[in-house]
Amino acid sequence: MKCCPCISIQHCKLFPALIKSWREELGQGGFPFLFVQLGNYLERKLEPMESV
Repeated sequence: MKCCPCISIQHCKLFPALIKSWREELGQGGFPFLFVQLGNYLERKLEPMESV
């Protein structure tokens, strides 16, 4: 996994270890994993409020 400056060094070490453990536990091969960041779903609120 190539680390970019926007990803912490912990993520660069932990994500590959997590994926490796999933593959071992599930007995699956080297299928790809994608890391995605989802955009905001709702408008940002400036004041704290109850969850929907």
